[in-house]
Amino acid sequence: MTRFQCRSLLLAAVCACTLLAVVGQFPALCSATIFDDIGYTSLKTELGASMPTGAGIGVSQVEVGMNAYVPDTALTSEFGGKTFALKSGASIPSSHATTVAADFYGNQSGIASGITSVNLWYSDHWLSNGLLRAGTTGTPLAETKKVINASFVYSTTGYTATDIDALRRLDYVINKNKVVAVVAANNGSTTTLPNLLMQGYNSISVGLTSGRHSAGYTSIDGAGRVKPDIVVPATATSWATPVVSGTAALLLQQATTSGMTDALNPEVIKSILMGGATTTQLPGWSRTPTQPLDLVYGAGQLSVDRSYHILTAGEQHASSSSAVPARGWDYATTLAAGNNVYFIDVPANTALSEFSALLTWNRVITDVDPTPAFNAQPSLANLNLKLYTADGFTIGSLIDSSTSTVDNVQRVSFSSATNSLKAGRYALEVSSASPNTSYGLAWTNTSFFVGDLNGDSVVNNFDIDLFQVLLFNATSFHQQHPEITNYMARGDINLDGRIDNFDLTPFADLLSNSSSAPVPEPSTFALLLLGALGVRCGRLRRFRATI
Repeated sequence: MTRFQCRSLLLAAVCACTLLAVVGQFPALCSATIFDDIGYTSLKTELGASMPTGAGIGVSQVEVGMNAYVPDTALTSEFGGKTFALKSGASIPSSHATTVAADFYGNQSGIASGITSVNLWYSDHWLSNGLLRAGTTGTPLAETKKVINASFVYSTTGYTATDIDALRRLDYVINKNKVVAVVAANNGSTTTLPNLLMQGYNSISVGLTSGRHSAGYTSIDGAGRVKPDIVVPATATSWATPVVSGTAALLLQQATTSGMTDALNPEVIKSILMGGATTTQLPGWSRTPTQPLDLVYGAGQLSVDRSYHILTAGEQHASSSSAVPARGWDYATTLAAGNNVYFIDVPANTALSEFSALLTWNRVITDVDPTPAFNAQPSLANLNLKLYTADGFTIGSLIDSSTSTVDNVQRVSFSSATNSLKAGRYALEVSSASPNTSYGLAWTNTSFFVGDLNGDSVVNNFDIDLFQVLLFNATSFHQQHPEITNYMARGDINLDGRIDNFDLTPFADLLSNSSSAPVPEPSTFALLLLGALGVRCGRLRRFRATI
């Protein structure tokens, strides 16, 4: 019997377990409001039937509760058509597992409803003899699924060495099996960071947009790293964690079907999820050159649509002779000599510009003595991320940097709420004294063209649909889409300080003259709007947007 099995009384389910749902009753996490807030609704509206669902991506769900760690599969409306493998033996349904599962891959409630293959684990077994084999001499077993969701924490006393062993083993599995592991913070803003699993390196730790979760600096196996990595507007971390896990599954499906094999690396998915996070709804969010993430909110709030658009912008490589697009990502390795540089242009005809770039790399765990016992020895490279002005392909002045010496994440960012990048060329540099270190880099230079209401750098029929909403209900739209911070700059086409009927004609002109991308078939509203410009302008009310 391992120490994990002996100390089950020290286990704290992530909700601090005062928020467990009754079986069959799900919290309001996956309501329309939450989906709106994280950009899922807007992306689904944009993509329609092409919206990824996580189909084909196998997942593992790790839950608290010996003999009660599985969702209620009798709820066929949520779990019909899904295959479950009970990896820790027979079990009765758990209300906690049921809610996590519904939010993760439920047919009706889940963010990744297309997931059909699920491994289910009891946490003590998964940590010890089941997969990680922490506290034993055995080598961790192979994880065959692509996403692990761990909506639980351990509160331990006196077993720090075993906890460190577990963290290193999970990092080993993430690296070796190329799996995305998403873990929960504890609930309560006054709680301390739990040893397990929040203080790992290669996993993604999840808190709450409300800030009511454990947060701050790690204390074991490398002190001073910032956690959590990302937040979600849920009521408890148990329900927030599967939303991030489900979003990872959506991205993995999209990467698979698009043939983007490099995006299947966990460093890339982590960089895209964190790099796409928004901070405008977090007024106290801040970072410094030596502290890459906010001490409470990490990289910011999950944004499904921003992360999706970063992914689908495609892999872009560092170059000394060509610029990369406004959005993109790369999976690359550091050089033995010199740095990897990505030149990025901010167009002149933009109303405002937000820039964010996130670099992450994995801690490498090596079994230095594979026989007879697993002996995990960690190695963490030190990478830096810097942003410079540029003239042509010549690097100019340093304007931002992220140079933490303890984190395996770096971030540089400019937010339109405070400042933004001026039009021109910039150089994003990845540097390191550690050659041949693999990393994931994601960036989004969200340059909002006048008329580009949805921020996809194209003026087309999707923007007309959003313009209609702005015209009649700007306040509501702002509440549902806090990631869009300046409607006046994007929807005030004639620059008179208002969004009203006088913007309709110049909007039509923008559509006619836009050549930034092919324009999809217009929606019904778009056709009606364009066809009725001459007869309806007088009827449309004058509306001053409330920001």
